[in-house]
Amino acid sequence: MADIYYAAGDVGVILPQIVKELQKTTLHSQLKQAAQVIAAMPDTNISDLEFTVPERLTDTGWEQKLHNAVYRHLRHYKPMPHPDTPQEQMKESLAYIRRAQSTWEKRILKSLNSMCTELSIPLARKRPLSEQNELRSRWNELGTEEPDLGSFRPVYGPKDFLDMLTTIKHPNLDVNGPTLSPQWGLIYLPLKVKTLPQLQEEYKVLSPKQRQTGVDDTSDFPGELFDGERMKLGRRVIQANHTAVAQQYAKSGCPSGLRGQIWKRILGVAVDDAVSIVADEYPSFKLFIQEFVKTNHESSSLLIMCMFES
Repeated sequence: MADIYYAAGDVGVILPQIVKELQKTTLHSQLKQAAQVIAAMPDTNISDLEFTVPERLTDTGWEQKLHNAVYRHLRHYKPMPHPDTPQEQMKESLAYIRRAQSTWEKRILKSLNSMCTELSIPLARKRPLSEQNELRSRWNELGTEEPDLGSFRPVYGPKDFLDMLTTIKHPNLDVNGPTLSPQWGLIYLPLKVKTLPQLQEEYKVLSPKQRQTGVDDTSDFPGELFDGERMKLGRRVIQANHTAVAQQYAKSGCPSGLRGQIWKRILGVAVDDAVSIVADEYPSFKLFIQEFVKTNHESSSLLIMCMFES
């Protein structure tokens, strides 16, 4: 699902959109079926349905599943920049980069075409019938052939790519004017980078003070205690069945024994009966395909050839 941008004042528009998206999922039908089962119970009072059904759905864990689904959809909604934001604070256009990219692609294409013209090698053409028949007869030998590539030259060299990079100039940059940093390199692209305190704040979860599963438990320092604490915390996260909590837990690493369960919570996937049946039947299906290929080798090869030619 692609990211969707919304205006700052249109937060209320997101909820109906998420409701429409959830109505297309299997969770909606499962939630509706669970509500019908609760409503049909003998001890359920019809006059209290609007209170009894949500309460029992919460007790049976359906409310948490709904929260996780809404959270996963909310991650694709991002606020648009404020319309009154000054232009200098907006992301700058990269039209000059795209022009340089287009020029470089044309140069590569021209070099490739000239090399193919010199060697009389067409870039794309349909094989004639004689070559198709010859290819079918030598189908099993194609993987062992080693064609001579000595006549092919590189499409471009490292110096060509460096020369192209040095020609890119920012349209708003005056290299002759006063600058706070000396122009030591060949590439003059002023890129706004974060300061060291900003980087420390953004990547504070990677600080040596924050212990990581897979790093601290395999070092020389005894990590049995740390590993046990992470396993204990991971089981609590799995039991909570909360997508946001599982995602935060995974930032510090997952123990190998809990990795599958943690990622199932993050991605919101579940192994149902249909998936289990397919997994059980896969080995027998694989053997069936192998036997079919052995007994119908010629027709299988023709089928593969048709797939490549089409």
